[in-house]
Amino acid sequence: MSPDALLAQLEAARLRWVPLDGEGGTRSVQIETPSQFRAWKLLDALREGDGDAVIELLLPIARDWKGVTLADLQGAGVGSSDAAPFGARVLRFALADRPAWVTQLGLEAAKAAKEAVERIKAPAGN
Repeated sequence: MSPDALLAQLEAARLRWVPLDGEGGTRSVQIETPSQFRAWKLLDALREGDGDAVIELLLPIARDWKGVTLADLQGAGVGSSDAAPFGARVLRFALADRPAWVTQLGLEAAKAAKEAVERIKAPAGN
């Protein structure tokens, strides 16, 4: 296996979709599993209630979203039901006024990091 092929597999294995509205919701954000160090920082910021810090820690690991519409971001009277374009700056604005989304993403990112460490520590079974 080439290093590029291995890297592609490792990167793909670190991606997960996090529902923003709970299970069965229509909106979700794709994140890359954070490093253990970033996960600790996320948990500390969540415990301290520092939403701005959580947002800044989430932005580098957010990759995409689905189900988020212009109406979600601009309000039903202004935005349409068209899909909202994804980008770090757009996500920052979306999260700034949605503490439930920030908490959900932060907790799920930390959970993903814990699961990744557990997988690495598990016997390879070779």
